[in-house]
Amino acid sequence: MSRYPRPKKRLSKPLLVLVVEGRQNSTERLYFDHFRTPECPYAIYIEPSHNTDVEGMLRNGLATFGNESNPKSHLFIITDLDVSKEKQDMIAEMQKNEPRVSFIVSEPCFEVWFLLHYDKSLCGIVTSDDAIRKLRRHLPNYEKNKSVFSLDKNFESLVEDAIKNSKQVLAKRENVESGCPATTVHQIVELLTKKKK
Repeated sequence: MSRYPRPKKRLSKPLLVLVVEGRQNSTERLYFDHFRTPECPYAIYIEPSHNTDVEGMLRNGLATFGNESNPKSHLFIITDLDVSKEKQDMIAEMQKNEPRVSFIVSEPCFEVWFLLHYDKSLCGIVTSDDAIRKLRRHLPNYEKNKSVFSLDKNFESLVEDAIKNSKQVLAKRENVESGCPATTVHQIVELLTKKKK
């Protein structure tokens, strides 16, 4: 059971369920917690997964999302591909079978999203360690499970650059599963930063 249960009362905002790898203080959770503000157009619920098994993450997400009826609500499964062809194929198959869910993937890891705040060149990144090493050129004190917003006071102002860079990187490739570094995290961040109408 999550430490942050899904709200039982009727929400005035659409629900955004994010199922993330790891426990309560995962890198992804700390990042998305930053967007929980009164201005955010969504009620954000972050479901930590105790493993990186995408089938288990999907089951947890669907149970949490339940019979959500607001058409503006979303369920996202956020995972690293970790250069795993088997995981890529499994996600592609699950996406076909479960249209209510969007899989947000990063190749090789979530830190690629952080890098895109500074640079659109992801050359030389093959492993998660490569991505973290390159990220530390911009954020020397970066550690997993620490908030990037506390490491760079200008980080939030770079979000629009990261969205643009991520789209450009993806436009140069057929899809994120091609083995080259990329991420689709911008799809969530665009929703979270959109002004409420």
